Amino acid sequence: MDQYWYWAATAVLLASLSSGALGALATGRMPPWLRHRTLRPRLWGYGTVCAGAGPALWAP
Repeated sequence: MDQYWYWAATAVLLASLSSGALGALATGRMPPWLRHRTLRPRLWGYGTVCAGAGPALWAP
């Protein structure tokens, strides 16, 4: 039963990560804490979407 909580927590974290990345892809805007460090918001968005989709596809 405890395993389902781990999967649910992982799904919530990956969804929040991917939603921020999709927002960066669509609008070109970044979260305030990343604006001064990121030179290319769209490239960051693509990389973050790939990083979030990888564990989601790898999970059984």
